[in-house]
Amino acid sequence: MGVRDFNILEMGVLNTDEARELFMSQIGNQVDVEGYENVVERLLRTCRGYPHVIVSTGNSLKEKDLTSWAKFAHDLEKPIASQVGGVYRHNYSIIDKSYKFLEVVEKRIFLLLACLFPLGSSVSIESLTRYGIGLNLFPRIDKLYEAMELSDKWANELVLSSMLLKGDFIGDVKIHDFVRAFAILFAAEAERHNFLVDIVPHMLDDETFKEYTAISLMSADDCYRLSGVKAGKLQILKLRGDLSRSFTDSFFEEMPNLEVLDLSNMNFQPSLPESMRKLKKLRTLCMVDCKLEDIKLIGELVNLLVLSLRGSFVEELPHEIGNLCELRLLDLNGCRSNNMPLIPFGVLGRLSSLEGLYMLTKEPFLQTRFSDEGTSATENNKLPYLNVLEIGVPTIERKLFDCPSVRNLDKFKVFVGSNYWIRVDVSYMHFCRVVGLDCIDDVGGVLENTDLKALSKRADWFGIRKCNKFENIVPQLDQDGFKYLRFLCVNECDDIECIVNGCKMNDLIAFPRLRSLRLYNLKKLKIVCDGKAPNLVSLVGPKMFCSTSDALPQPQSFFDGQIIFPSLEQFELKKCHNIEKLWSKEVFGFQNLKNLDIENCGNLSSVGSPRIFSSLVRLESLCIRHCLGMCEVVTVDESEEAEDLKRGAQINIFSQLKYLTLGSLSNLHSFYGAATLSSTRRRRATLCLPSLEKLSVVDCPKIEHFWLGFFVAPELQDLDLDDCPLMLHFLIEEEDVINLPSLQTVHIRNCPNMKSISPGCLTAPNLKEVKLRECNSMQCFLEKSNHNGCTELPSLEKVHIRKCPNIKSFSGGRLLAPKLTHMLYDETEYLSAGDKGLE
Repeated sequence: MGVRDFNILEMGVLNTDEARELFMSQIGNQVDVEGYENVVERLLRTCRGYPHVIVSTGNSLKEKDLTSWAKFAHDLEKPIASQVGGVYRHNYSIIDKSYKFLEVVEKRIFLLLACLFPLGSSVSIESLTRYGIGLNLFPRIDKLYEAMELSDKWANELVLSSMLLKGDFIGDVKIHDFVRAFAILFAAEAERHNFLVDIVPHMLDDETFKEYTAISLMSADDCYRLSGVKAGKLQILKLRGDLSRSFTDSFFEEMPNLEVLDLSNMNFQPSLPESMRKLKKLRTLCMVDCKLEDIKLIGELVNLLVLSLRGSFVEELPHEIGNLCELRLLDLNGCRSNNMPLIPFGVLGRLSSLEGLYMLTKEPFLQTRFSDEGTSATENNKLPYLNVLEIGVPTIERKLFDCPSVRNLDKFKVFVGSNYWIRVDVSYMHFCRVVGLDCIDDVGGVLENTDLKALSKRADWFGIRKCNKFENIVPQLDQDGFKYLRFLCVNECDDIECIVNGCKMNDLIAFPRLRSLRLYNLKKLKIVCDGKAPNLVSLVGPKMFCSTSDALPQPQSFFDGQIIFPSLEQFELKKCHNIEKLWSKEVFGFQNLKNLDIENCGNLSSVGSPRIFSSLVRLESLCIRHCLGMCEVVTVDESEEAEDLKRGAQINIFSQLKYLTLGSLSNLHSFYGAATLSSTRRRRATLCLPSLEKLSVVDCPKIEHFWLGFFVAPELQDLDLDDCPLMLHFLIEEEDVINLPSLQTVHIRNCPNMKSISPGCLTAPNLKEVKLRECNSMQCFLEKSNHNGCTELPSLEKVHIRKCPNIKSFSGGRLLAPKLTHMLYDETEYLSAGDKGLE
C-alpha cells in the first residue's frame, strides 16, 4: 500500500501495521524521540484503523511538542457529544481536535466556507477568497493580491492536514463529505456558526431561520421558498435559481446583516428586487450566469468590496456603479451583451479603491466593451491601487497600457488581438502573470512602443500566435531573456527562424525558469539559437555553442551544441517541417525533461541516439505521431553503439519512461536500432523499460516487430497495437519466457499479418482483458505454453475475438483461467468454445 500517496475517499479499516505505517508517513521521524512512542499507541487505539482519522491526527500533530501530543491524546479519551455514536463517535472526536488545532480563527472560517458548496464539488480558492473578503477574514492584509496569496497558503495547509482534498483543477480544493458534515456540526456547537446547506426544512415558520448565519441552497425550488423569511443573523446566502423565474421584491426584506450574497443562474429582469436596497452591510455580491437589465440599485450598496457579474448577460454598467468608492474587485469575466459599450466613460475612474479588474470573455474582443474615452490613460491613472488585471482587447492601445497602475501589476492576464487563447488554449488559467498575443502585425514594433512590453518581461506565461515581422523571441521580444517565464508557446508565426539570435546579444541568461516549451506550425524554424555569440552565457549555463553560416552539409541539430534548459519539463514540437535533427551527439541541460511530444515534423528521421536518451534521465512520456520521415525512434550508429548490443548487454536508457506512444508513422521500421545492424546482434541484447506502464503502437504500416531481443518491462499494464499490417509479432524472442507481471490489458486491431503476440512463452499473472480484431493471419494468441502444457492466466476475465477468421485457439496449450466470465467471438471460422485452449 502506498501510504505516502494515500488519497482518502472511503472509510476502510486498516490493520495495526498498516495504521502505524500510515501514521508514521504523516509525522516523519518525530517518534524516534524518547517519550513519543507511548502516546502513539494511545492515539492509534483511538483512531481504530480509520485512514482519514489517522491522516488528520498525524497532520494535526506534525511538528508539535510532546506536551501537545499528550494533551491531544488525553482530549480524545474524554467523553464526547451524546448525539454522535458508533464509528462516527471516534471520527467526530478526531476531527474535533484537528479543527481546534487550527490556531488561526480565520483559517477555521475559511474551512467552513468550503462547506457551502455542493457535496463532491471542486471549489475554487478564488471563490473562497471573495467570500473571505466579505467576512473580513483578512483584516491585516493591505492588498487584494496578498489576500489571494494568504488564501492559497491556508488552502495548502488544510490539504496537508487532510481537512481539505485537492480539487479537480489546479487552484481548486474539495472537502470530504464527513469532514464537511462534522465541520458544520462543530461550528454550530462551539462557535455559534449555524449553517443550513443543501435542503430547506419542509415545515417553515418564523423561527426556522432565526439562528442561521449561513445558508447555501442549490435547488431552485428551495431558493424561492426563502422569500421574506426572517433571518436576522444571516451573514452568508448562496443560492442557485432558475432563469425562468424571478425574485419577489421583498425577498431580502428580513436579512439586514447579510455580508456575502452569491446568486447564480437567476433572472433579474427587468430590475433587481427592491429589498436589496436594505443590504447596507453587504460587502461581497456575486451574480453569476444571471440575466440582468436594470442594475442601478447596486450603486446604493456603498460598502461593497467585491462585485462579480461573471458570465451574466448585462448590456452596460450603469453610471451608478461609480458610487462604489470602496470597491476593491470588479469581475466582468465572461459577461455577454449585444455589442454595446459595457463600461461607460468615467465609471472606472470613480472606483478609486479598485485593486482587481477582470474583463475576459470568450466572445470576440470588441473595442466597444469600453466607451471611446473609457480606456484613456487619464482614466486608468485614477486607479492607483490596481494590482490585479484580466483583460482582452482587439489591438494594443498605447492609452490602455501606458500608465503606472498597469506597469506595477502584481497579477495580470492580458490578451491582445483575437480571443484564441481564451477559447482554445486554456493552459494559461492557473498562471499569475500572463500575456497572450494573437493576429498582430509587426508585433515587435508595437511592443517596443507600449508598456505591454514591461508586462511581458515579468510574465510567467507567454503565448504568441499568428504574429508577423519578428524573427526570434530573444532578443527581439525581450532583450533580458524572459527571466521569469515558465511557459512559452509560439504558434503559426511564419517569420520566426530561431528562438534566440545569438548574434544580437551580449551577456545573457535566457529562459532560466522555463518549464514548458510549445512550438507549433513554424514554417521557417530550424534551430533554437542561430549565430555565434561569444559573450552569450547560455539559454542557461556555460560554454554556449551555436550554429553558424558555415554549417556542414549534415543535418543541423535543432538543439545545436550545448543549449541548456535546466528547468524544462515539457517540450512539444508540432508541424515544424524544417527540423531534421533534434540533438547532436551530445546533450546537456535537459535533465528535468519529463514529457516529449513530437507531431507532424515530416523531415525528422529519429529522435536521438542511445547516448541522447541516457541524458534524459527523467523522461516519463514520449509521444511521436504523424512524422512521415521517422524511420526509427532510437538511432544506433554502428561505429559508436555496436558495443551496447554485444551478447548479454542490457539497454537501460529509459529508466523513468512510463508512457510510450507511436502513432501514424508511415516509415517507421523499428523502435530501436539501425537497419545496418544485423537482427542476430540485436537479438542478443535486452531492452529494459523498468517503469513503462502503457505502450501504444498505432498506424505504423512498416514496422514488423517492436523489439527483436529480450524484453523487460515489469510495470507494463496496457498494450495497444493497431493498424500495423506488417507486424508479425510484438516480440520475437523464442527461447525464454517473457515475463510481464503487471500486464492487465492487450488490445490488437487490424494487424493482418500478426501470427501471435510472441513465438515465446508469455507469463502475465495479472492479465484481465484481451481484445483481438481483424487479425487475419493469427492462429493463436499465445503460441507456447509452459512446461506442463498449460497456459496459466489466473486473472483473465474477458476475451473478445472478432474478425479473426483463422484463429484456432487462444493458447498453444490448455488455458487455465478460473476468472474468465466473458468471452465473445464472431466471424472466426475455426474457433469454438470447445477448441483446444478454451477449455
